Amino acid sequence: WNYPRRHSYVTAIVIWIDAFMWFALSGILITIFFSVRSDKEENPDFGRRWSIFGLIIGVLSLIDFFAFAFSFGEFGYTRQITMYVSLTNSVLFLPAWLIILSYQLPKASAKFESDADPTEREPMVENGGFSDEIELS
Repeated sequence: WNYPRRHSYVTAIVIWIDAFMWFALSGILITIFFSVRSDKEENPDFGRRWSIFGLIIGVLSLIDFFAFAFSFGEFGYTRQITMYVSLTNSVLFLPAWLIILSYQLPKASAKFESDADPTEREPMVENGGFSDEIELS
């Protein structure tokens, strides 16, 4: 095995791992969009605009995946598309989407905790440790 061959194998593996990352991200974000969209509540935990923004990122990620896949052919313009879409997604859109998510998590967490079942048993751990009392029944 000479160096150029190993370098080309490693480069190909990195490219396909990066392509799979964009494909998986698109699947996750599109699933989140449909999940939030199907929420029938008047005030959903996560905003609909946030999910639409995630859908846009997901579609761009899917375009990026296909651009990666077609970059192995004779399509020279796909490398430029891949570069611009990857840069836009990873530097602008995805960080903005995560920041918006961070502002929505406290509201969703409070709503989740308030919706808890009131008949739920008390926790087994009290005051930072297990109680010394053993109940025999």
